[in-house]
This record gives sequence, C-alpha cells and structure tokens, in this order.
Amino acid sequence: MLFFGDFPKRKELNTYFSFRTYRKEVQMELTKIKSVMKKYSEAWENQDIDLILDCFTKNGIYQESPLTKPYREHKKIKKSLKK
Repeated sequence: MLFFGDFPKRKELNTYFSFRTYRKEVQMELTKIKSVMKKYSEAWENQDIDLILDCFTKNGIYQESPLTKPYREHKKIKKSLKK
C-alpha cells in the first residue's frame, strides 16, 4: 500500500481496510456463484435433473423465460424439467 503526500488519518485507514475485507467477501461470493453456474451448466448438458435441483435451495424458483410462470420448490421444478 503506497501513500503519496500526508499519511492517511485513522478513519481513512479504517475505510480502506474495511473495503479490502468487503472486496474479499465479494470475491468469495463470486467464486461460489461461478461454481454453482458451472455445476448447473454441466447438469443441464447431461440432463441430470437431480444435479440441477442441487443448484437450488429447497424453496428455490425456476423460470424458463419471462413469459412463463415460475416454479417454486424442488417438487414443482423437477416436474417442470421432466416435461
């Protein structure tokens, strides 16, 4: 970390370090999202319905397009995918 000019005040340092922590947390979340999307993509290509459902929470929502109705919960999502 380089500083040019006056050394930052304590409050500015706290903001800097809290931003670094926040950035790491966001990066971790992005990594999780990418992992789930990769898993979902592979499951979709292999038509593995159970693996697709594993990408959703128990009360997750699946919607094929904005013009179709959403399916809520694993049971209804599974039924819609078997069509």
